[in-house]
Amino acid sequence: MYSKIIYYNSLSNLLSVLVSCLYQPITTIMYKITLCLLMASLFSGCGIDYEGSTKYIFKGQITDRNGQPIPDIEVATFVDNGHASDIIGYDRTDGNGNYLMIFPKARNVETSLYINHEFYGSNTNSNYSGMEVVGIEQESIENYTINFSITKLFRNDDAVNLRINLVSISNRSIIKIRPLGLVQYSEIEYDPDFFGTVDNEDQYFDPDNRLYYVVAKNQDLVIKYVLQDNTVHDVHVPVGAEDLTYNLEY
Repeated sequence: MYSKIIYYNSLSNLLSVLVSCLYQPITTIMYKITLCLLMASLFSGCGIDYEGSTKYIFKGQITDRNGQPIPDIEVATFVDNGHASDIIGYDRTDGNGNYLMIFPKARNVETSLYINHEFYGSNTNSNYSGMEVVGIEQESIENYTINFSITKLFRNDDAVNLRINLVSISNRSIIKIRPLGLVQYSEIEYDPDFFGTVDNEDQYFDPDNRLYYVVAKNQDLVIKYVLQDNTVHDVHVPVGAEDLTYNLEY
């Protein structure tokens, strides 16, 4: 949406420049035409490129951890090409917790699904957790539809704090780590094989090697991590009804 606003405002400016050329000397006209072409090239390269004839469908259901549907939960599809971003799909769950979004194909973008997430939402449900599904490749979507099936959220009053201390017992470093389970604002790969891919954002850690999360009580949490040799590891951590500190040796 923001990229569209930039584009429209830029187009208006370009038209104003072109109209002013009618009353200028030829050298000034040529200069302004060249400037217009440069501006047009700049802004066309920064926007999201859509293929209007191709539509995709994202659908699924949101429930609580006991399987009961949660109505009126925000769900959005977000795309980013490194220069511009946009929310191209939006819905709120119905009485059965179902959502459905239909939107045009966007070329050369990273696609994410945000569920009750404060990143984009102004009307998130503060009673429940939020999450993000990342690594959705639009080019690989079969039959133009993804059914995310059931996504479970937990109540924020049914949560505890998890602190993970990273304890090195080898000469290798952790370059990516994520707790998997019922985790507030968790980031889940749509394709599980994508977890081994590391980007710059994954390589940030607290200077004291401490990580903090809000997680649902009484669950078997999995901490998954990637070492600098690109090997993927996981460890199961039982979470009870009290705040927890876990020392992860690697």
